[in-house]
Amino acid sequence: MVDDIQKQCRVCGHQEFSMWGNRDGLPLYQCKNCELVFFFPYPTQEELEVYYNSSYHAERGYGGSGNAGQLRKQMYELDIKDLEKKLRSYGRFLDVGCAEGVFLSMLNNRWEKCGIDISQPAVEQARQKEGIEAEVKEISEVKDNSFDVVHLRGVFEHMLDPLEFVKISNQKLKNNGFLVLSNTPNIGGLVPALFRGRFKLVIPNEHLHYFSVRTMHTLAELGGFVIKDITYPYFGSPYCSFWKDMIDIPINLVTGKMSPPFWGNIFTVYMQKI
Repeated sequence: MVDDIQKQCRVCGHQEFSMWGNRDGLPLYQCKNCELVFFFPYPTQEELEVYYNSSYHAERGYGGSGNAGQLRKQMYELDIKDLEKKLRSYGRFLDVGCAEGVFLSMLNNRWEKCGIDISQPAVEQARQKEGIEAEVKEISEVKDNSFDVVHLRGVFEHMLDPLEFVKISNQKLKNNGFLVLSNTPNIGGLVPALFRGRFKLVIPNEHLHYFSVRTMHTLAELGGFVIKDITYPYFGSPYCSFWKDMIDIPINLVTGKMSPPFWGNIFTVYMQKI
């Protein structure tokens, strides 16, 4: 067990864990204090850099005109509508893990749009889109107190040290700025709780951490934020087939298949700097 090697939780520092599930023979553990779920052992930073090679974004096709790209754009439209309703003002917007800049390109032009990513080819594509300033950088290299919003969409679960990232984001935000953790897997949802390792968003070597509402509140408190809102993207999305998903949940659970889409599988957390 993780307890035997005295590994600390990378959110709250707790050292007591329970087995949460497994995927592809790899164990998943859950912190008994803040509910963080994680794979152990962790990959090294060097292993992650190899994994996120120059073809990572291209292979997934999220920035293109294919089916994956079109579905992602439909989700972006819903995300942006929710974001602008929650924030109600404009300013400097930093998209962390901006990839080819598709999300930024769809954002209202009243925002000052900035993006960072570790992929040089992706950043070069983002720079070609009008009104976007994109750089190959880590967030630690960004100027302090310079943004109104730090935004991550489907990125936070990839972070090796989530608490450190939240603390650094606080430094980069202006007073009362927002950290928006968008479309993050929510292990507190009904489907993840039932399927555990067969929850579709459990991905070894890629999604390193999985959060619940309790985990997010712990992160906010330790990182100098307060949670202002939490939303659960599903209804109105291209992935929503409510009655089919309702039927698929018990069928997939009994037959050993992967989990279907459902309300509560992902959440978007709005944290405000205090």
